[in-house]
Amino acid sequence: MSNTKRGSGAFNPDWLVAAFHALPDAILVLDGNGRVRLANAAATEFFGAVLTEWTLEDLAKTEPDFGLVPIGLPGDITNVRQTLKIHSERLSRDYLLTLVGYIQGYVVLLRDLTDAHDQEDFKHDMLRLATHDLRSPLALIISYCELMLLEIPEALPDLTQYVSIIHEAADRMKLLLDAVLHVERFRTVPLDLRRTVNPVDLIGAAVDNMRALAAQKNQQLLVALRPDLGLLTVDVLFIQEAMENLIGNAIKYTPEGGQITVRAYTGDERFQFVVEDTGIGIGAEHLPHVFEAFYRAKQPGTENIEGTGLGLSLVKAAVERHQGSVWVESSVGKGSRFGFWLPLQAEKE
Repeated sequence: MSNTKRGSGAFNPDWLVAAFHALPDAILVLDGNGRVRLANAAATEFFGAVLTEWTLEDLAKTEPDFGLVPIGLPGDITNVRQTLKIHSERLSRDYLLTLVGYIQGYVVLLRDLTDAHDQEDFKHDMLRLATHDLRSPLALIISYCELMLLEIPEALPDLTQYVSIIHEAADRMKLLLDAVLHVERFRTVPLDLRRTVNPVDLIGAAVDNMRALAAQKNQQLLVALRPDLGLLTVDVLFIQEAMENLIGNAIKYTPEGGQITVRAYTGDERFQFVVEDTGIGIGAEHLPHVFEAFYRAKQPGTENIEGTGLGLSLVKAAVERHQGSVWVESSVGKGSRFGFWLPLQAEKE
C-alpha cells in the first residue's frame, strides 16, 4: 500500500472539500427535485442547521425568499441562470442569490451584499454632501471674478488674464458638480414619475434640440425610424435626456461636415435606440470603460474636446433605472454606434 505524501503534487480530493467549505459565500448543491445534497460551512452558518436532505420548501421556512427559487424544470437545464436580490429578516442582511442549473440539479450561491450596500450608500451620501457644500463657495468665486473683470483697468492685461483663468476653472468645476448631482438624481428619482409615451415623440424632441449643435459643425443629422415603435412607460425627461446625450456625444466627436444618424426599431419586446456617427471612433481598449463615470478616452483627436466624462454614465444610469441596457460599437477612424434598449409596454396602439 502506498500513501500520498503531502506536497507530492498528486491530486487529493480533500483539497476540494477544504476549498468548498472555506469559501465565504454560502453554496448549496441540490438535485433535480430541489433536495440539498451538499452545503458548505457558510451555508450551514446562514441557516443555522445541517442542511443535508433539506428541500427548498424547508429552506423557505427559515428564509421565505427561497420560495421564489424555481425547481423541477423539465429537460436539459444546463443554461439556466437566475439571480435574485433577497433580504434576510432574521439576520438583517442583504444577499444576492444566484441559481445555476446543471443536468442533475442546481447550485445555489448566496453572496452577502450588506457591507457593499453600506459602503455605496456612504459614498453617495458623502458625494451629495460635498457637491452641495461646494456650490456656494464656487458661486461666490465666479461672481467676484466677474466683478473684478469689470473693474480691472485696461492697463493691467496680465491681471485680467489671471482672473479669467480662475473664472474658467471655477466654471468647469461648477459644471462638474452639476453633472454629479444630476447623476445622483438619476439614481434616486421616484419611479412614480413615469408615464406612457410614443417613443417617436421623444426622438423627435431630442433631435430637434440637437439640430442647432450639429449645424454649427455643418453636420448632417439624419433620422431613420422603423414603423410601429410601440409604447414606452418611462420618465420622459430622463429618457429624452439620455437620447440627447448620445446624439450630443456623436456631434462632439464627429469632425466638421460629418454625419450622425439616429435609428430606432423594435424586436423581442424591446425598443432599440441607436446613434451612429462618422467620427474619430474609440479604441478597443477604451470600449469596456466608456460608460463609467469620469472616464474619458484619451487618444489622437480628443485633445481639444472638453467634457466631464459623465454624459455616458448619465445615459447608463437612466436606462438601467428603466430595466434596460446600454451598448457601444466603434472603430478608430471610422465612427461609433451607441445605443440602448428599453422594455416595451405590453399593449400597443
